[in-house]
Amino acid sequence: MKFFLQYIIFSIAVLNVVAQNLVPNPSFEEYSDCPTTLSQIDHAIGWMSFKESPDYFNSCAVYPMNVPHTAMGFQLAFDGNTFAGIINTGNASASGNNGREYFGIQLSQLLTVGVQYFVSMKVILAAYPGRNCAINNLGAKFTTFYVNAPDDNLPSVLITNSAQIYSQSILDDSINWITISGSFVADSAYKYIVIGNFFDDAHTDTLHCLSTAYYFVDEVCVSADSLNCIGKDDGTGSLSELNGMSVSPNMSNDKVIVEFGNTKINAALIVNLLGNTLLIQNISNQSQAVIDISSLSAGTYFLILHGIEKDFVEKIIKTN
Repeated sequence: MKFFLQYIIFSIAVLNVVAQNLVPNPSFEEYSDCPTTLSQIDHAIGWMSFKESPDYFNSCAVYPMNVPHTAMGFQLAFDGNTFAGIINTGNASASGNNGREYFGIQLSQLLTVGVQYFVSMKVILAAYPGRNCAINNLGAKFTTFYVNAPDDNLPSVLITNSAQIYSQSILDDSINWITISGSFVADSAYKYIVIGNFFDDAHTDTLHCLSTAYYFVDEVCVSADSLNCIGKDDGTGSLSELNGMSVSPNMSNDKVIVEFGNTKINAALIVNLLGNTLLIQNISNQSQAVIDISSLSAGTYFLILHGIEKDFVEKIIKTN
């Protein structure tokens, strides 16, 4: 009978956490004030710094904290109009002590020991030149207490070469949001989720690393129900996501041709890596559009198509 009662109590505890995201304000949409400068993650309600000075971007702000025109390059939000940003390399000379920032939030309730939890978040590498070093190991660690690490000290709770959820692959996509996801069984009544790179330099792989790795983060989820953390449909996408929609060629000297298929598009924009809009072409009731890029300088650009239901982003290269 005692075992049966314990089982019932445990089952009730599990039911209390199923079918909900335990991360308050998961997409940073709730805020106290529009950000005015870097280092204001606390403007997103509930979120706080665990070390250094993570950033908060919002469409209500002006440059450099605006979405999509950020100080770290042009970027549309995955969900809504906001996201966070952090430095994640160990390049101390380029980005300060240890070159890592961490931010987190108190969960809506303590995790239950013995319960399996599913975790996911959306991340994307900033496209800004000098900030586009790519790394692996970005992920989430769970703690039972809050810590705000001094600039010259990283307590063992942060860099331990371990985390409950992290990406083993190098995250080098600056066009499409990437999902970092996984699951773990709680071994403590964890109170906080912390986001960052919890591995030291010797255990972190890098790519094109001339300076710092800067990533945007959106839509963070923790739930005992795996379906909650799969993620809903993106507010943006690549052109290859829908049948009959394509861009060709993606390397060109004079023009690119976009086939819309059945997707309704209102306008096409060409944006540089700094987020400056260089070309705008209105589109209405067309199945195809020719975008003239002959006036652009050689380099990499974003082709943004504003649709009725969502926006699409594709990287194009002007060859000469």
